[in-house]
Amino acid sequence: MKKLFYPLFILAAMVVFIGCSRDKRNANKIDGKTFNVESISIDGSNMAGALPTIAFEDCRIYKETCIGSMARAGENAAFAWQFREKGDVFEISNQSEGANEITKLAISLSGIYNVEENKRGNFRISSSNTVGNPGKNVTITMSEN
Repeated sequence: MKKLFYPLFILAAMVVFIGCSRDKRNANKIDGKTFNVESISIDGSNMAGALPTIAFEDCRIYKETCIGSMARAGENAAFAWQFREKGDVFEISNQSEGANEITKLAISLSGIYNVEENKRGNFRISSSNTVGNPGKNVTITMSEN
């Protein structure tokens, strides 16, 4: 029994470690950086008007809640963010109150996204599970400022 237990325990620990390290690796590509939102597409139609910048604060992903901010035309909205499922899933959760336009946008875009691209300087996520557009495919494309 011992001969079977130890290899299985080590294998399980490796799987957990590898999954966690991917979350951290993806987080390191965005934390502490500011991105220009290039497009927000909802069911294939690009959102009109000025697009925000998104800043991701430096974060120790396993020790604290990661915070970001969305800014446009002098307005700001805060949100929490995290990577999950080996870095393949990204979640945005609005943390602001108010009725200004950027807070409404942050609320609308809150949701669970699939990570489509996370390479140095480029970040693209998509979801059909956002607060403001349930059942519609939302894609956010951004590039490092």
